[in-house]
Amino acid sequence: MIDGCHPQAVYTFAMSVGRRVAWLILALSTGCAGLPKCPGEGGPRWTEWTSPHFRVLTDQEDDRDAERLVSQLEYFREAIVTAAWREVPDVKRPIEVVAFRSVGEADVFLPPDSAGAFVSYLGTGTVVAPVTERVERAKILKHELVHALTRQMGLDRNAPIWFVEGVAMYLATTTYDETSDEVTFGAVDREALGLVAHFGRYPWPAMWSWPTKPTEQAVHEATSWLFVHYLFNHQADRFHRFQTDLAADPNARGTWAKIFPDLVDFKAVDQVLDTYLGGGEYSRYKQTIPRPRFGLASRPIPDDEVHAVRALLFTWVVGHDESAPTRQRAELAEALRINPLNLRARLVERFILKENIGDVEIPLALTKSSPLDWRSWVLLASAHESRKDGPAFQAALQLAVAMGFQGSDANAMKTQVASPH
Repeated sequence: MIDGCHPQAVYTFAMSVGRRVAWLILALSTGCAGLPKCPGEGGPRWTEWTSPHFRVLTDQEDDRDAERLVSQLEYFREAIVTAAWREVPDVKRPIEVVAFRSVGEADVFLPPDSAGAFVSYLGTGTVVAPVTERVERAKILKHELVHALTRQMGLDRNAPIWFVEGVAMYLATTTYDETSDEVTFGAVDREALGLVAHFGRYPWPAMWSWPTKPTEQAVHEATSWLFVHYLFNHQADRFHRFQTDLAADPNARGTWAKIFPDLVDFKAVDQVLDTYLGGGEYSRYKQTIPRPRFGLASRPIPDDEVHAVRALLFTWVVGHDESAPTRQRAELAEALRINPLNLRARLVERFILKENIGDVEIPLALTKSSPLDWRSWVLLASAHESRKDGPAFQAALQLAVAMGFQGSDANAMKTQVASPH
């Protein structure tokens, strides 16, 4: 997890070395990565599919495949929430998923060696991944969806990186039988297991921070999966207590030492994992979880929104692609040319590019055109804050909260919006 310089920006890119190799082969086979034209210019049509817990934006043109994807996401969410997080209150804000129809197209917006990503910013989040089966669509989306859910529910607020990645990898192996409603948890991640067996485990003292080298990241993730798998199987009660206490205590190491005093020492953890790796019981659990019933709505996505989505997604590769800043500004300019009141584009303009921060006219117009969208009120609050207009800032922020802007996000914004960087 890498803390970025944008409000509430959290980047989580997770893959094993095996997936990195597969991703490289697939990316090379697709030729030079590029973007197709927008729908209005003769490119593939974009559609937004809305379900109770998801907003899926995709240029996949087969509606049946798109509907199946949304259904799979809803069922997977229902399964892991019921089995792993049943005590966590339901969060109504939908998770946004940008599902590209090809590897090459998704690759434009993903950091090197990554097949999928989840990015959280300003209290909302976006999962980015290709939908092709050739890159293990289901597993990649499951992994990033777990990241999105832990962020949405606040479960990762104080969590160490090994917990965040280990839980995502553990739950990403969840499978379900669409005919019997039987869900299986705890399957072995063969790639992770092989990775640890080949390279060795990542050292426990270093597990609390995220490495910078890709190979070390892969070993870190694999070790995190192994440890979380052990905890789920052999320390379920104490692991549950650890998760519960994390929500209230920012001192993750202290919380761990209090609940697991016998697993603080490096040698103790090393011995436990060595035993588990050599001959542990990798138990799987089965549970019948009825498929949720829900309705789907869809709408075509106009060109200005496609450009705005691309402008947002270019943010995450600026540090890896020297052409990204220029391409981002071009996408943003086109979105605003078509529709000056494109809300997503204005969010990119103000919170990511830090431009026109003090202007209140556009935010005021947006609160009139989108009065029930909390993002328009956040933009207005930001403008008033930059002008040091405290009462107007508080009033706009209160309306943003009333429209769905979560309290924890609002508290973070009070400090981050005041000092853009």
